[in-house]
Amino acid sequence: MKLKFLVSAALLGGLVSFAWGSIAHGTGMFSSLEPKAFTDSTAVLQTIKANAPENGIYFEGHGIFAAVSFRPDLAQKFESLVVPMLYQLGVEIAVALILAWVLLRLPVWPALGTGSLFATVGVAAGIEQLLPEANWYGFPIATQLA
Repeated sequence: MKLKFLVSAALLGGLVSFAWGSIAHGTGMFSSLEPKAFTDSTAVLQTIKANAPENGIYFEGHGIFAAVSFRPDLAQKFESLVVPMLYQLGVEIAVALILAWVLLRLPVWPALGTGSLFATVGVAAGIEQLLPEANWYGFPIATQLA
């Protein structure tokens, strides 16, 4: 019974979370928060490659934060979105599995109490992850709050 619950909760929760992310990003629901394109991406690419010789995270105190992940041939990062989307779906299913496992270890509470607990933990995790990015790297607060 517990294994059936864990598997079904992981699959259903993962699919719902993946669908929400796909809708939010695909429809432009948060378009003002999406990364913007550079005016001259070729010039930026060459400048970054010259100043960030290896893949990694770079930070400059005037407000530049860059996650650099070049392919050796400088080709597009993804030839297709299928693989990263399948990876993301796997991440969402894994997170749902962990949350379902935690749910099974909680005392039996009404749905509102369990939902409130999960929401509180989610808010705390979000604060811990996102607000330091705004503090240290200058990520816009509006982006972090969304």
